[in-house]
Amino acid sequence: MNQYSISEKCLKRVYHFAKEEYDKLTIIMIYPNSKYDVNDDKYDLMEMLHILFKAKMTTQEKKCQLEKNYGIMMTKKTEREVEGMCNLSQIHVDAGRKEGLAEGLKVSSKIILTMMKKTNQTADEVMKMLDIDKELQPKLDKLINAPSDENEQ
Repeated sequence: MNQYSISEKCLKRVYHFAKEEYDKLTIIMIYPNSKYDVNDDKYDLMEMLHILFKAKMTTQEKKCQLEKNYGIMMTKKTEREVEGMCNLSQIHVDAGRKEGLAEGLKVSSKIILTMMKKTNQTADEVMKMLDIDKELQPKLDKLINAPSDENEQ
C-alpha cells in the first residue's frame, strides 16, 4: 500500500503557499498480494481486499467471510456488489487468459511456418506432427495464411 501526495515546486518567482492551501489530494494505491498470510494483521483492509479480489473462494464463501470477520451485513444490495466485485476479478483473469492464448498462437504460428520451410511440409502436416489440438488448428491456419508482413512481426 503506497500513499502519494502533492508537493510544491516553485518554477518562477519564488512564492510559497502554506501546505494546507495546495495539498488537498492524497492518493493511496493498494496492491493486494496473490497469496496472503491470514496470520498477518488478521481482519485488516489488505486481507479483506484479498478475499474480495484474489482469494480462490466461491462468492458465497466470500460473503460469509465478510459477514463473519468484518461485520458486513449482507443485504440484497451488498450481495449484488460483492458478486460484482467477484465477477470483476474473473473478468481480469479471463482477459489475461485470452491475451496469453493470442500470444501463444502467434508464437506457435511462427514455429509452424519455420518448420514448414525446413521440412517442406504443409501446415496441416506440421500441426499433425506436433500433435496440435484440433480446436486450435483453424486459428493457427488463419494466422499462418495472413499476409506475410503480419507473420514477420
